[in-house]
Amino acid sequence: MLTILNSTIANNGATHIGGGGVENEGQLTVLNSTIAGNVAGLPGGGLNNGACTVQLQNTILARNTAYTDSGIGADRAGVVTSLGDNLLGDPTGCTITLLATDLTGDPGLDAFTDNGTPGNGHFPLLPESPAIDAGNDAACPETDQLGQPRVGPCDSGAIEFQPLAVTVVIDIRPRSRTTLINPESPGKIPVAIVTTTTVDATTVNPPTVRFGATGTEAVPVQALLTDVNGDGHLDLLLLFDIPQTGISCSTPSASLTGQTFSQQAIKGSASIHTVGCHVSQWATGDQ
Repeated sequence: MLTILNSTIANNGATHIGGGGVENEGQLTVLNSTIAGNVAGLPGGGLNNGACTVQLQNTILARNTAYTDSGIGADRAGVVTSLGDNLLGDPTGCTITLLATDLTGDPGLDAFTDNGTPGNGHFPLLPESPAIDAGNDAACPETDQLGQPRVGPCDSGAIEFQPLAVTVVIDIRPRSRTTLINPESPGKIPVAIVTTTTVDATTVNPPTVRFGATGTEAVPVQALLTDVNGDGHLDLLLLFDIPQTGISCSTPSASLTGQTFSQQAIKGSASIHTVGCHVSQWATGDQ
């Protein structure tokens, strides 16, 4: 039994058999994943299922290739069960009962992206992708393959679409002259999203905000509307657990991402200074 969750399976090949991306010989559930760009010599370029069980939900299975005389079965072969909210590129070549929430055709994937970090290779969704908001919220995990928050209605596939983000001003440790963070502290760090002429901090949806080394880590444990800089406008003050931020002694800046209540993406960053880091005596030369 295997569950594939928040994963991209891409650019694999099986020369003389099916199942270029996945060959199933057991009980398989695929949830919020993307299977694309795979090649096989027989039907089932993306997924091949024998006399076994495959269930798909919130998943993109498209843009795979099968080099066969009939030209069918590019994406899948065998019996596949849909649990709904999938986007299937080519429904031919297998037995599947499509549900009302399933889509077919071009998934609207951007070029494959891989920054070299294990597990980060993926297909971003294009702005016109039909997979956007096509998932079932009740089945979607809270974050996607990259750790980005999924927001309702969530998207089908491994990656949640990230619209162009508006830059916000963030103030780490507001009302303090320093931005000191002790990565080894079990405490909390206050971060404010400041209201400016371009962004009203009161429109930010606190549960969507993430803060940390990359802006995808810690969720706020507390949120409060208050005027942190005394300019007469309400700002959004958030508290984050420091151990959840992913900030280390070598982190030069911290980032924040999130969305407004109208689902406009936001982002912000600021430099930080880390303290409390234990430096080896051998490294300092004090032997």
